[in-house]
Amino acid sequence: MAGHRGVLRPCGTEGGAGRGKPYELAAWPQDSLGRLSFLLANRFGGTPWQWRNEADELDWGTGLAELLKEAEESQKE
Repeated sequence: MAGHRGVLRPCGTEGGAGRGKPYELAAWPQDSLGRLSFLLANRFGGTPWQWRNEADELDWGTGLAELLKEAEESQKE
C-alpha cells in the first residue's frame, strides 16, 4: 500500500487540537426544495436528487397533491 491513503485517524488529530470533524450533519431548511424532495422520494420512490433534477412540474404537483390529501385524511381520523 503506497502512502497513507485509507488510514483512519481519530477526530481532532489533523489540523490542530480540537478541530473535530470537517463537516456536520444538518437538516434541510424548513422551506427548501431539498426537504420536500426528501419527503417525495421517501413516499413515492427515487432519490431526493432525482426529484430535484429530473422530475418536472407535473411530477411535483401530483406528489404534493397526494401528500396534502393524505395529510387531510389523517387529520380527519
